[in-house]
Amino acid sequence: MSFRINQVFQAKVKDGEKEKNVQLVSINSNFSYNLENETRQLSNMITTFNSSALPIISSLTGSMSHTFYNLTDSTQQFWSPQLLSFTLRTSFRIAGNKFFFDDINELPKGKESKSDLTPDYQTGSSWSFTADYNYSESGVKDNWKRSSFVSFNLSFKLTPSTTIRYSQRYDISKNLTINNSININRKIHCWTGSLYWVPKGTNRGFGFKLFVTQLPEIKLDNNYNTFTTQTFNR
Repeated sequence: MSFRINQVFQAKVKDGEKEKNVQLVSINSNFSYNLENETRQLSNMITTFNSSALPIISSLTGSMSHTFYNLTDSTQQFWSPQLLSFTLRTSFRIAGNKFFFDDINELPKGKESKSDLTPDYQTGSSWSFTADYNYSESGVKDNWKRSSFVSFNLSFKLTPSTTIRYSQRYDISKNLTINNSININRKIHCWTGSLYWVPKGTNRGFGFKLFVTQLPEIKLDNNYNTFTTQTFNR
């Protein structure tokens, strides 16, 4: 037999003269009961939750696992389940069309009006910053363990054709930078050039890549894929 409990917490807020419902958090729990087992008929209870109601925070998700049995003598304790594991993941992102030294009234060299600008320059973000946080813990007593990581990604256009990206992953529990990387990407006519540097981590190194923008297969590559990560392509 399987059991599932779904809960949705909402709030009614006023937006001007209108009222609207806002979903604060959704919580889903499930477990099962095996009629054929002679011992431990109840499975672990898995609970997941998520919310998108927090300002700026693009997502907040997590999960928990509980057991209905005492870990010492395996006796059933249905009304006081014990926590076995907990995870929390959240993501934060901000972006804008104007960087610190940008002049929104200034046109790039060789352009006479805003209609001459490429679609990417007209609508693309000049900069963006994202931060992802991951926390987890599991086990009990001597077997208990915890991990806590935060990742940062900053991207900005130094010029309309030059983009700089920096990323870092930091272990909060160990007070240690796991890895960080810097990537400079520039478009020159029909070519695109990229310089990168990974100062820390098992994939540390530096190099370059030069390729035809419309035909990436035509390239000069200094072992580029060995050191780059997905953060360079975001």
